[in-house]
Amino acid sequence: MRQALFPAFVALCVAFVAAGAAVRAQRSGRHLVIDDKRGADPLALTGYWVWSRAESPDRAPQPIRDEDLSARVGPDGWPGCPDNYLCTHHGVRTLAFGPTGSFHFVVNVFTSSDFQYHGSIAHEDVRLSEFYSCAHPGEHAALQQAATLHWRLDGEELRVAINPHVAGGGWPFASEPTGYAWVFRRVSEGEYYDRLLIRGCQPSPGHACAAGCFSRTLVSEARAAP
Repeated sequence: MRQALFPAFVALCVAFVAAGAAVRAQRSGRHLVIDDKRGADPLALTGYWVWSRAESPDRAPQPIRDEDLSARVGPDGWPGCPDNYLCTHHGVRTLAFGPTGSFHFVVNVFTSSDFQYHGSIAHEDVRLSEFYSCAHPGEHAALQQAATLHWRLDGEELRVAINPHVAGGGWPFASEPTGYAWVFRRVSEGEYYDRLLIRGCQPSPGHACAAGCFSRTLVSEARAAP
């Protein structure tokens, strides 16, 4: 009787272990899916963000302090700022996400020239529809470009992978982890438009400033195509 039951008992144990492994694999898979943000809801990103730290694998993280975002006129402002230029310590990077999937990314370089990308986002997929600069109105183009934002939301911090070889106002985001990332923190709508979004209009002959240079609804409502 006991000998007859032993094989069945072993089979039951094997089945139990296999089931446990399957559950662990499913849990691991779910964790990996969440960590890799596929299927993550971009509504979680809705609002306004400014960079607070730059991370890289070969040096200590570079904090971007709140005072570093203050615009000061050279040469009495930040070290190296040219005469009569408006500079911030490390430049400014901002992201904005609307409740219906609108997307806006702005680079303000050290001397505050802006380079802006507008579009929409669904999960990690970005569809860029417009690129423009208020400081350099000649740089304005309609886009039909697909990109990827590899992001992870850790509480109130948004970590986005970047391509460390992109400088200036180019599109900096990487489609997969690179070891390099910018970490963003949330800010209010008022702070975003009134303090962080540096976009002084400098029209030139034959080049008017883009409509987005004056908008306070960059992601809060649909915008017409450029």
